Amino acid sequence: VFAEGTRISITADPAPAGSHFVNWTSTAGDDIFDDPAAANTTFTMPANATTITAHYAPTPYALTVDGGVVVGTSETEFVAGATVSITADTAPDGYYFAGWTSTAGDDIFDDPTAASTTFTMPASATTITANYAPDTPAPPPAADTYVVIDLSGGTSAATYPVDYLADVPAGGWTDEYKTTKLVLRRIPAGTFLMGSPEGELGRDSDETQHEVTHTQDYYIGVFPVTQKQYELVVGSNPSAFSAGDNYGKRPVECVSWNDITATGSGFLALVSAKSGLDFRLPTEAQWEYACRAGTTTALNSGEDLESTGEDPAMNDVGRYYPNGGSSFSSSDESGDVGTAFVGTYEPNAWGLYDFHGNVREWCADWYGSYGTEFVVDPTGPETGDYRVLRGGGWYYGASVCRSASRSSHYPYSRIDKFGFRVACVPASP
Repeated sequence: VFAEGTRISITADPAPAGSHFVNWTSTAGDDIFDDPAAANTTFTMPANATTITAHYAPTPYALTVDGGVVVGTSETEFVAGATVSITADTAPDGYYFAGWTSTAGDDIFDDPTAASTTFTMPASATTITANYAPDTPAPPPAADTYVVIDLSGGTSAATYPVDYLADVPAGGWTDEYKTTKLVLRRIPAGTFLMGSPEGELGRDSDETQHEVTHTQDYYIGVFPVTQKQYELVVGSNPSAFSAGDNYGKRPVECVSWNDITATGSGFLALVSAKSGLDFRLPTEAQWEYACRAGTTTALNSGEDLESTGEDPAMNDVGRYYPNGGSSFSSSDESGDVGTAFVGTYEPNAWGLYDFHGNVREWCADWYGSYGTEFVVDPTGPETGDYRVLRGGGWYYGASVCRSASRSSHYPYSRIDKFGFRVACVPASP
């Protein structure tokens, strides 16, 4: 209790963390204070009971942005915990944005690699810097990204010349690479999820998803083997869809697993002997890894299916029953019905064609179930009755053409829906 007119000294409590003292107020009016903005001050007691209150506010901290700007405000101070939007300046010529750093640590950012991002203001003065780095050209493709085998000499050739390319030719894969030359792409070693997730539309019970690692690179055909390529190597063409002058660009079919792999006389043995490379059918795991090219969706275009029968996503990636297979005719010369000319549809991310539809493709493996365990360089069961086929075909619906879809048949079966693509072990150019 103080008498009116008494001079009284007061001191504010220490400010809470992240806050600072603002001022004093009283129920008698602020003019009783000598300095209401001072944490330590004096006042004159008024002629009535009085409550005096110390006020605090969050402390703003200085923000400096080098190489960018704060979005939406001209403020240069922000309280701790505030969300602040920033964007980097346009990169100088010859440079690219290489990420944000700050004196408070990079974990304040939502995404330090994004040129436009947000961050949480720390409880300290902070400098944020947009970093720029000189442009560097993409590394050139490996000199042996592609291997090309010249089959033009046919069955009488003593050798099939081998060439290596760093990239797709300037004119693209012209008809010669689908008829008189055989082109394969090098596939990098790596790990992927083989099989399909349980919720994938059209999934079968034999598609158990599991992790697979390939420990070495391998080559695989950019296209399925065509009728002309098969004819040049073997000397005959068993295919049903062989009408017209352009039959050679269609995939070979009516060829059995036994025909392809026959010792001495099969396509693989003949090409291996005359090229000096070790040709084989891809394993089932190699086929799916190459098909997916990093995707985990039903199709290697990054699309999932909406229907197991006719699905618009299939129209971009392959020939199947609803977009030409349903009106098949062995006398067709256009490639618009039955099997399509290879390379008609869009390639996957590795530039490989026709994994979805056209012909089912023989793989090296005996057919069998696989589990959930991680496996390295799998080759399938040691024995069996049926060989694996992959890729759907012109006569099937969308679900059978998925990346994970599996089928099998007797290795001696010659059917107009069955073809193949080749694989081989890398050799130095």
